[in-house]
Amino acid sequence: MPMILGYWDIRGLGHAARLLPEYTDSNDVERKYTMGDAPDYDRNQWLSEKSKLGLDFPNLPYSIDAAHELTQSNAILRKHDLQRDRVLDVRLYMARTCYSSDCEKLKPAYLKETPEKMRLFSDFLGKRPWFAGSKLTYKVSAYMKSTHLPPGPPFLKIAICGEKEKRFSNKCTRIPGA
Repeated sequence: MPMILGYWDIRGLGHAARLLPEYTDSNDVERKYTMGDAPDYDRNQWLSEKSKLGLDFPNLPYSIDAAHELTQSNAILRKHDLQRDRVLDVRLYMARTCYSSDCEKLKPAYLKETPEKMRLFSDFLGKRPWFAGSKLTYKVSAYMKSTHLPPGPPFLKIAICGEKEKRFSNKCTRIPGA
C-alpha cells in the first residue's frame, strides 16, 4: 500500500514529510487540501473529510500506510511520539489561552473545544492498555504517583473522567517498584 500524505496545498509543517517518499524511493499519494482566501480561510474541504479517515487524532498533516496511521509532522518523521505531540498541542493551546492578554475573549472557545480534545485521548486509551504501547514507562508511572498529579481532573467543568480514565490512573499507581 502506498503512503498517503494529507496536508494543505502549501509547504508548511507537512513539507518535510513530503520529502520522505523521494528520499526512501517509495510510492506515495499526496492528498492536498485547499484553504479558502482571507479573511475567512475556509477549511471545509478538510473538515468534511477529517472525521472519516479513521485517525485516532485527526489533524494535518497525516500519513497513512499499511503499518501506520499518523498525524503530527514530527510523529510522521519519527513514526512514533504521536501522543507526546498531541499532549504538547493541547498544552500549548491552554498556555496560549491563559497567557494571552485576550484570555477572557479566548476562554469560551477553549472551554468549548477542550472536551472534544479530551474525548480523543479517552477513545485512544480505550483501544490500548497504555498510551505508549503495551508497556508503561517508568517516567509515566512515577509521575502518576507523584504530587505533581492532582487527585482529580484539574478542569472539573470540562474534563470527562470516566471508567477508562480511572482504570488507567489505577493501573499506573499500582505498578510495583515505580
